[in-house]
Amino acid sequence: MEKEYESLDYLIKKFSQVKDKKGIFSEALRAMEEQKALLQERGHDPRKPPSLGPEDAPVTILEFMDFQCPPCRKVASILKEVLSSQGDKVRLVFRNFPRMEKHPFAAKAAEAALCAHDQGMFWEYHQRLFEHQKNLDEETLVRLAEETGLNLDAFKNCLISGEKAGRVVDDMSLARDLGITRVPTLFINGVKVEGVRSKEEYIGLIEEAAG
Repeated sequence: MEKEYESLDYLIKKFSQVKDKKGIFSEALRAMEEQKALLQERGHDPRKPPSLGPEDAPVTILEFMDFQCPPCRKVASILKEVLSSQGDKVRLVFRNFPRMEKHPFAAKAAEAALCAHDQGMFWEYHQRLFEHQKNLDEETLVRLAEETGLNLDAFKNCLISGEKAGRVVDDMSLARDLGITRVPTLFINGVKVEGVRSKEEYIGLIEEAAG
């Protein structure tokens, strides 16, 4: 099976081996198989960074964020409004840059977000992380996953195993290669934009990038 479906495949295999008299495991197995089919139908590829907007959009915003960073939360809220006003003009690509020296839960929250990405619900979970950024311990990460509607068995398996840690490190390495020292940092068609800007400023930068 393809790598992006490993968590679901693992659970489906295990649940298939259970002798289930009460039908509980059969129901869970059917739900996981339906979830996997839905992801395949959508063409969702968790190997790629989380993104919004068409791949051929004239403007790409590459953002580096930390889920415990208050300015990042503000920028995420502003960009949500910006994207809703720009139609298919903009593609937003998310990358993690947790500042662990300041934010002790940021790295694990980044892993949790990628676990949600496996299930095609990164942006819904991303929003909840920012809403609860003051306390993102492991118990809270699981609770937010449940509130988001994620498959908890798959999510917990992903989070506890630490399988996304390598991808978070890769994002951090990319950030350093690009000379990033603070969050939030955006690149709008390659133009570096640090800190928080107003909605109007972002729209102006997008229009300038679009030519």
